[in-house]
Amino acid sequence: QNDVVYDIGANVGAYSLLIGKRLVGGSLIAFEPESSNYYSLNRNIAANNLADTVTALCMGFDTDLKVEKFFLSSTIPGSATHSVGKAESESIQFKPEHIQGILTFSLDQFVEMDGVPFPNHIKIDVDGNEGLIIHHSSKTLSDPRLKSLVIEISENISHGEVEKIIESHGFQVFEKEEWKTDKHGTISNILYVKTQLDHP
Repeated sequence: QNDVVYDIGANVGAYSLLIGKRLVGGSLIAFEPESSNYYSLNRNIAANNLADTVTALCMGFDTDLKVEKFFLSSTIPGSATHSVGKAESESIQFKPEHIQGILTFSLDQFVEMDGVPFPNHIKIDVDGNEGLIIHHSSKTLSDPRLKSLVIEISENISHGEVEKIIESHGFQVFEKEEWKTDKHGTISNILYVKTQLDHP
């Protein structure tokens, strides 16, 4: 009820649409920088009559406010494995099908902008850039208004560091799903919830 959700790496909206249907009085911001996915995301929001609840923004999160190159492995809507700054996703290089421009913020910078609602829940799935986002989100992660975080993490990239940072801000694992891959090792979807302890 009245919660604000960020879907970072919304793709064409599978999570955004489901959450948008369940929100009561709240709102969701769907962040998707890839142009074909962004177009499909907006069509899906309109088709589900969710424009009053779900807002799509064509931007990405990284270390800072900057204009970057965004390397696309494919321009087919629904595709993934894109990357900011270089043609390498989850430590694997690829030949880009297209290179587009992208505006990025750190999460801490974005939430401090005028008129931006602070998130109560965040989902992050950005093909290997999760660590950079988390490293530059300390104020957001420390804020008690943030109640939960869902994140996809590659073991070969994080080596446990992303998890340590998240847990250092008062989160604990509520649920974890793992699967093994040939290219990326173990991939985990982890649901973190904020503990009720007071942190200085």
